[in-house]
Amino acid sequence: MSYRDLRDATEILRALGFSRIVSIDNFRAPNFQLIGEILEWMVGKFDGEIRVKSNLEHESDRVIFIKQCVLILLTKARIKCNPRNLYKADGNAVKELMPALRVLYSPVRNVASDPEEIAKITDLRSTMIQNKQEVRKCNQLAVEIPQTGAELFELLNKENDLRKQRSFVLSQSLNLSQADRVIKKLTSKNEKEHDELSLKLSNISTDEASLDQKIEKRTREYEQLQKRLAKLQSFRPQYIEEYEKLEEKLKGLYGDYVVKFRTLSYLQEQVWEIERNDRDRHLDAEKNMRLAVERMKLENANPPIDVNATEIGRKMGRTIFGNILGAGLSDDDSDDVSVGSISKNSKEERDMYSETDDYPQLPPKQPSSGSENDF
Repeated sequence: MSYRDLRDATEILRALGFSRIVSIDNFRAPNFQLIGEILEWMVGKFDGEIRVKSNLEHESDRVIFIKQCVLILLTKARIKCNPRNLYKADGNAVKELMPALRVLYSPVRNVASDPEEIAKITDLRSTMIQNKQEVRKCNQLAVEIPQTGAELFELLNKENDLRKQRSFVLSQSLNLSQADRVIKKLTSKNEKEHDELSLKLSNISTDEASLDQKIEKRTREYEQLQKRLAKLQSFRPQYIEEYEKLEEKLKGLYGDYVVKFRTLSYLQEQVWEIERNDRDRHLDAEKNMRLAVERMKLENANPPIDVNATEIGRKMGRTIFGNILGAGLSDDDSDDVSVGSISKNSKEERDMYSETDDYPQLPPKQPSSGSENDF
């Protein structure tokens, strides 16, 4: 965009009476607000009855505004504009606006030196304004005619019922005494209403005076309270310094209290966690102990057979049933074994066990029954 075009655009806007002063520097950087005002003003110049969307806060609103203005300029002035350049709102937008500005400026430039043309233009403007007013009145009448027609149609539909009521009333004879009584009743009612209204009107002045007094009283009270509030705000008691010191000290103590409370809560939580772990460990140990006791009870009830002792007995020429504890022997077998044979070979067995390392070791005797504390 050249400097000359920018200068011409500012001069044309000034000559056409644009609402604000526009300089060349306004188009150095993008200024969509100014371009929007110029477009709206130009659209109003071509057709004063068209109203375009003036809300330009969001991007979608600005796009719709540009599209509307381009379409109006195309239909009213046969001027094509590039909406992308207009959206840039810089010198390129001014380049797009120059054809429309020249169209608006050409009649002003041609008529400026001819007074007869100016008079004709003023007459045309006055006639156009009158025609616009007549068109508006016609539009209003066009809106009112269907409404009045609908109301008239509804009233005509009710005419059948109203005709019957009207004929019934007219067929009856008029009772003058009753009519006189009704008229007097209505007259007395209207007189009472008139008296009440006149009384209220007469009391308006007194009410106004009382209200004025109340307002003055309230204003004085308000002013006094305002003065008292100002004095109280400016007054500083003697103990206020000590109060502020204690307040600062209290803030510090409260901060220490919060820190200690948080620390104590954390330590207490840790203690609870340790106690919970110890309790779980003791429960596991107790469970294992119970399982060991049960296992030992089962072993004592069904001791295993010592295979080594049985083989040694076979070598000695004697059959041994079970182990040393006597497991595996029945009552009949124990009767067949003689006491003398056992005592005769006891010395030889001890000598043989002493020479070998396979001497069977007896397990420690466990109590047959007992609690965990005895164990």
